[in-house]
Amino acid sequence: FADAPAALRDGWRRLSAEEGKHLGWLLRRMEQLGVDPAARPVSNGLFLVLTRCADWRTFAAEMARAEDRGRTAERRFHTGLARRDPETARIFGAIADEEDAHIALQTGPDVGPSPA
Repeated sequence: FADAPAALRDGWRRLSAEEGKHLGWLLRRMEQLGVDPAARPVSNGLFLVLTRCADWRTFAAEMARAEDRGRTAERRFHTGLARRDPETARIFGAIADEEDAHIALQTGPDVGPSPA
């Protein structure tokens, strides 16, 4: 979305790098636990939603919703795993903390209201 504000596009690039970092944390932890990532189901639902967005405002709104859903799940994992697997819980807590900034990017002053 080349017509999106430059600050927002720059933010999306930072967000992408942070999501890559989160993936790395999770893949390393899965390796430590002996979990094969290829054996885990993966949904392409978010990809389909985001690639169907007609404009950058809709894209930002969908990204914010996805980040919020992720943050909710990460907080739940953090709490649920705290006693049984504190290291994995710590990772999910750290990811959830960073999602706050990801959501703020999508809903901040550079975005404005999403279309009806």
